[in-house]
Amino acid sequence: MPTISIFPSGQKIAVSPGSNLLSTLQAAGLAIPSSCGGRGICGKCRVKILTGLVPTHPREASILPTHLQEEGWRVACLLTVDNDLTLVLPDNAPLRAMADFISREPMDSPQLWLLELDIPPPTPEDKRDDKLRFLSELSRRRGQNFPRIPLDGLSRLPGILREHRYRCQVIGFDNTLIRLSRPGRPDDRHLGVALDLGTTTLAVALIDMQSGQVLATASGANPQAVHGDDVVSRIEYASRGETELHELHQLVLQGVAELVEKAKETAKTSDPVLLLTLAANPAMNHIFLGVDPQGLATSPFLPAFRDSLVLRGEDIGWHAPLPSPPALVITLPNIAAYVGGDIVAGLATHRLGEDGENTLYFDIGTNGEIVLATGGKLFAAATAAGPAFEGARIGQGMRAAPGAVTVVDFSAGRVSTQVMDNVPARGICGTGLLDTVAILVQHGLVTAGGHLLTAEEAAARPDIPTDLKKRLVPARDGSGVSFQVVWPEGEGEGVAVSQKDIREFQLAKGALAAGAAILLKTANIPPEAVSTLILAGGFGSYLNPESALAVGLLPPGTKPVTLRGVGNASLAGARLSLLSRRETELATQLAEATFYIELSGLADFEVAFAENMLFPSPNADI
Repeated sequence: MPTISIFPSGQKIAVSPGSNLLSTLQAAGLAIPSSCGGRGICGKCRVKILTGLVPTHPREASILPTHLQEEGWRVACLLTVDNDLTLVLPDNAPLRAMADFISREPMDSPQLWLLELDIPPPTPEDKRDDKLRFLSELSRRRGQNFPRIPLDGLSRLPGILREHRYRCQVIGFDNTLIRLSRPGRPDDRHLGVALDLGTTTLAVALIDMQSGQVLATASGANPQAVHGDDVVSRIEYASRGETELHELHQLVLQGVAELVEKAKETAKTSDPVLLLTLAANPAMNHIFLGVDPQGLATSPFLPAFRDSLVLRGEDIGWHAPLPSPPALVITLPNIAAYVGGDIVAGLATHRLGEDGENTLYFDIGTNGEIVLATGGKLFAAATAAGPAFEGARIGQGMRAAPGAVTVVDFSAGRVSTQVMDNVPARGICGTGLLDTVAILVQHGLVTAGGHLLTAEEAAARPDIPTDLKKRLVPARDGSGVSFQVVWPEGEGEGVAVSQKDIREFQLAKGALAAGAAILLKTANIPPEAVSTLILAGGFGSYLNPESALAVGLLPPGTKPVTLRGVGNASLAGARLSLLSRRETELATQLAEATFYIELSGLADFEVAFAENMLFPSPNADI
C-alpha cells in the first residue's frame, strides 16, 4: 500500500493504489484549496512532488505556469497515487472573515425570558410529582401552557428544588424551556451567538444577552471549501447522497463550534450558549441544518423551506464531542433560492426602504446579491458574480489573507501597492484586482471590449504612461499578455493580472451591473435616480468607489450621491435578531415583502449582461 509523506511535518498517509491525490489529502484533514471542487480547472490544489513518480496529466500544462511545472508542482485533483510520494503542500495563509459591522440598537422585545419561581412545596395533601408541580407553577406565572420539560432539566430538577427550598431560576423562549438552574445567579452571563455563515467564510459574535454587548468575535474559512468555492459546487456535492450531505453538515458544524470556543476563550467565559441566530444564504442554511439542498440547483429553483425556523441545538446534530452546543437555534428567513437570511439580515439592520430613497444594496461575496428599495417596495436578484471578486478563477487570485495585494494605485507616474500584513506579495484579492482593472481602463490599456493591449500595441500610444507600458509582459502560462502589478523580487514570483483574469473580472462585473439594471427596469427607476448605494461584506466595504465606477460596476448613468460601506451586515442582523423578537419579526416581514426576480433564462438579463460587459470609455465622467 503506497504511503504519502508530507514535508516538513512528517505526517504519513497510507493510501489504496489508484486513489485520487486531492481526495486522499482532504480525507486526512489537510485543508487543500480547490476553487473548482476538484474538476481540474483552477489549479489551486497544486502540491510539490519531492520524491516519487506520478504520471503527467495532459491538462496540467494548461493549468500551471511553466516555471511551477519545472519546480515540481503538480495539480492534485488530476493525479492518482500508485507508489510512495513525498510532497510539500501549498503555503495557505489563514483566511480572515470580516467580523466588523455597523449596527443599531435592537427594538425592545427580548428573545428570552427569565423567571425566579417560588414553587409551593409538597404537603401530605399535595403529593404531586416534581415535574407536575414545576410545570404547573411555571404555566401559572407565564400565563401559557408548558407541556414538557427537557430531559436535562428534568434530571436536575429534584436536586435544585430540594437544595433551594423549592425555588429555581428558569430561562425560556416562548413556551420552550432552555435552562433550569438554582435561583439568583447574577454572576452568570446569559450568552448568545450571532453567526454569519458564508460560502467562503464564517464569522461569529459572542453576545451578552442581558446587556447586548459584543464580548468577542471570531472568524475563519468555511471548511466546506474543500468541495468547491461556490454555492453550486456545494449543492452538487451535497446532492450526491446522504453521506456527502452529512459530511458537509458536519464540516460546518465543527467549524462553527471551533469559532464559538475561540470567542469564549477571548471573552474568558465558560457559561453555556443559550441561543444562536443564523444568517446564511439558502444553500448554507440548508446544509447547516442537514437539509437536502438539491431543489436549489434545478428549475424552478425551490428551497426546502423559506421561513424562520426555531430548533434545538441537538436537533441539528450539534452535540458531543462538538463543544458549546447552543440550546436553541433560530434561522433568519430566506427570500428565494439564491437570496437568503444573510441578505434579509442586512435589509433589517439598515431598515431598507423606510426612508423612501431609491437605494441599491449590494452584497458581493461568493455570490452577488442585489436589492433595490424604492417607494416602499423591495426588489431582489442574485448573480453568480463573486468568485472573481474573491480571487477564485484568477491566475494569482486569493482571498484577503496575508500576502494579498489589496490596493493598487497609480499616481505620480508610477504604480504603488498595499499588501495585507506588509509581507511579500503572493497574490491579489478582489479589491486589488478592481483597482488594477480600473487603472488599465482609465489609461486605455484595456479596451471597452476587454482586450488588454500587447506591449507592441501600447508602444504606439504616446498617451499611455511609461510605467504602465513597461508592465505589459508575456503571460506565464503562455496565453498572451499580462500586466505586472508587483515585480518579482528575491524569492517572490511577483504578481500579474492576465488577459484571462480580465475576462473573468468582466464576467463578474457585467453580471452585477446587469442584475442592478434589471431591478431598476422592473421598478421603472432610471439609473440616475438612485441616490444611495450600500455596500455590504468585505469586498464591498473595502473597495475604492472611484475604481468601481471606472470599471462600470453599476449600470451606466448610476451616480449615487451617497455611498456607504457597512461591513458585515449579515452578522449585524443576526445580532439584532438574537436580542429581539421584534427584529426577527421585521426580518420575516421584509423577506415576505421582497419581490424576487429570477435572472436565469431571462431575455432582458442576457441583453443587459452583454451591454454591461463593456468597460466605460477612458474619458467617461466618473
